[in-house]
Amino acid sequence: MLLYKIFKFITITTMAICACGGRSIKGNHRDSYAAQPNELSTVIQSTDNLKMRGVTETEVDSMGFYKEVVLDDTPLTTYRRLRPENEADWIGHLMSVDLSEFSSDINDSLNVFIRFDTEVNGYTVTCRFMPFGNDTETGFAVLNFRNDNSDVFLLSDKTCFYHTLMISGSGTMWRNMDAYEFNYIEPTGTKSYPVNERHPFGYYTPFQFVDVDFDGEKEMMLNDLAMYREGNGYRPYKIKGSRFVPFDIFPYDNIVNSTVFDFKNRTMRSYTLYHADFGEYVYFSLPREKEWCITDLPELHSSSYDYSAKEDILNSQILAIDSIKEYYFDTLFVYRRYGHSLSLTDKIPSDSPRYDTSF
Repeated sequence: MLLYKIFKFITITTMAICACGGRSIKGNHRDSYAAQPNELSTVIQSTDNLKMRGVTETEVDSMGFYKEVVLDDTPLTTYRRLRPENEADWIGHLMSVDLSEFSSDINDSLNVFIRFDTEVNGYTVTCRFMPFGNDTETGFAVLNFRNDNSDVFLLSDKTCFYHTLMISGSGTMWRNMDAYEFNYIEPTGTKSYPVNERHPFGYYTPFQFVDVDFDGEKEMMLNDLAMYREGNGYRPYKIKGSRFVPFDIFPYDNIVNSTVFDFKNRTMRSYTLYHADFGEYVYFSLPREKEWCITDLPELHSSSYDYSAKEDILNSQILAIDSIKEYYFDTLFVYRRYGHSLSLTDKIPSDSPRYDTSF
């Protein structure tokens, strides 16, 4: 399926413990590509180690936190079990949120309460997590972002954090009304997925704020921890009143770790690998002219347009496609924008100094 595969990936159904919700997830992942070998082995090794040695718990101040657990070292992931009676304020606040938009059986779910140990973009963040089972890493969630000026909620029907993945993998069973403090994992990179000025997303970071549409306001990006070949997916949300609402507009609905941003020039590049010998880079930018919609699409070697993908491209509301660079075996095919069309403009052999996929 052409160019659709650039943004819409094959369903994950057999990721087991390595992808969020693999054992109990309601709904399917969008990508069948496995994680890169080093990423996959990191999670498997961490989980196996936990199963072998169990979880090391340390008793601390009985007036507040009473257990601390170090889950693994890559990244450093800790949680502390809290006494719910000491956390009544924010737990009660989360419990007051209407859950009617979730499925009818939500009232039968377990309730686990989480707060993060540091402010994120000026917000104190807490979560009511409702796992799909007492040993699963994925579930419904209500996240609350609070500061002196705002009290914003996010309702998510399929949420997984790296902490819940590791806790579930350790054999720990969720108990109703448990309360935890998780350390917030800062956006740090991995060998396959670096974090730098063009790759802003932390592979293990549960959520973060990034201005992905270049409008001067940061979007809240929720990590799905699905471990696609291109990295994890990051769903953007915007604030509307007291709620975070999905920013599911093409091409922002398929941002992954391998998506490249040039914030200075307000451009972004997506990349999809179909095979060892062929893949596609698609370059977007904020349009400079008033009339910029694409009306004529080229035929590509590696994919074909289905109806929904074609509609997305032809009706893009914010970013315009500037060009597509498709490498197919030993040749780079370059399609550039001219007016309302994308046309083949160059064929570059792989041994040519002009073979370049950068912006």
